[in-house]
Amino acid sequence: ATVRCIDFSADSRWMRSGCDSGQLHFFNANSGQYQSNVSALRDLRWTSESCLFAAGGAGARLRAHTDGAKLSACARARAPTDGAETGGGFVATGDSYGRVLFERFPSNQEGAYFQFRGHGGEVAQAVFNADETHLITAGAQDKCLMQWLLTEDERKPESADIVSASMPREHVKTHDYWAEFGIRSSTLPNEDEDGLFSIKKKEPYAKDPWFLAMSPPSQPTAVPPGAPRCTRLLLTRVF
Repeated sequence: ATVRCIDFSADSRWMRSGCDSGQLHFFNANSGQYQSNVSALRDLRWTSESCLFAAGGAGARLRAHTDGAKLSACARARAPTDGAETGGGFVATGDSYGRVLFERFPSNQEGAYFQFRGHGGEVAQAVFNADETHLITAGAQDKCLMQWLLTEDERKPESADIVSASMPREHVKTHDYWAEFGIRSSTLPNEDEDGLFSIKKKEPYAKDPWFLAMSPPSQPTAVPPGAPRCTRLLLTRVF
């Protein structure tokens, strides 16, 4: 199947790739030899987090399943005091409904996150710039590049656009740019008249190829369940 994402380890000795069939593969970057023992690489540090089927974005992928969406883009920004590979920094993900989500790394299916809508269709790619002050996202259907500024949110947590998995659907807040761009909500196949998504369960996840290939760290660091502190995405430019 078509390869969609490639990440290199911090020591440049290993690489991993994800494809359209939902598989995650590991290779020796020097010899090209395939590494079938996935658990042997579970504690490696990676320079990027673009592979959609890795453990760092598993929470976002599981969450996307619940309303029929598909995780389509993933990028990580590291905290200034980033420590172990198992925790630290933020992760931004995009899905097939055009939503951009921002949360702590690694993503937690039950954790809180910020949610934004700007693209008129699937988010094809997401990447942070070199100094990690901006997030760049690319749309597959709208052919647009969007530049998001990472900025502080001065509002109190209860007033900010924070979403959690336990939140009732009628209380979900989304910072929505669609009205400015003239995008009709009918472009989303599972959205009802109130702008909310119908739930489509896909279980069990253990039958999915990506779930079988995922190998979480041996000693995962506890990540606070709250949304990233004092941080939000502000759409600044559209190309």
